[in-house]
Amino acid sequence: LQFLYFIDMTHKWSASEKGAHWCDTTVASIAAMYKKNSAPSFLAAAELMIKASKNIIENPTEPKFRTLRTRNPTISQKILRCVSADDALSGMGWINTVVDMEEKLLWDKGEEEFERLRLGISELQKYIDEIKEKAAFDPKLKEQRERDSVMKLIESDKEERARVEAQKLKNRTAKELEEKRKNEPANVGTILPPPAPSDDKN
Repeated sequence: LQFLYFIDMTHKWSASEKGAHWCDTTVASIAAMYKKNSAPSFLAAAELMIKASKNIIENPTEPKFRTLRTRNPTISQKILRCVSADDALSGMGWINTVVDMEEKLLWDKGEEEFERLRLGISELQKYIDEIKEKAAFDPKLKEQRERDSVMKLIESDKEERARVEAQKLKNRTAKELEEKRKNEPANVGTILPPPAPSDDKN
């Protein structure tokens, strides 16, 4: 019994050490993200990481939320370019893998490990709040946030205008085809009778 108790305690210690490892990695990596990146870069990465993590927690049986395509411009430019973000993602449980010949980030853990995501969300949110608090008193940070908001609005407006123009072109093309069909001669392919002989003998 003492031997079995020793084995059981060894297993618990091992699990505890693993938990402490990812916990330390997550906390340290997110702190490094905050220190080594500009405020706008950190905010962009942190907000996306929080969103991805919450999607998993709120939709535990939905596989699509457990995969992030590293070739996706939003992921590659806003998260992976952020210094130490890859270490933070690893601490939160994400792993690099290849699926269907494409490199992706995968979260393949069970619900019992959601604590890793919750810790990451908590740490990221802590620094987001700190940046926003500083921005309230720092004109430069506030100005940068305002510029970023304006740029987002501009990009959103461009996308909306492009969508509207594409729909207009589609409607115009459909209308032109319909008009063309209406204007086609109805007697195409028929043989007309010869003209009647004229009674004029002159």
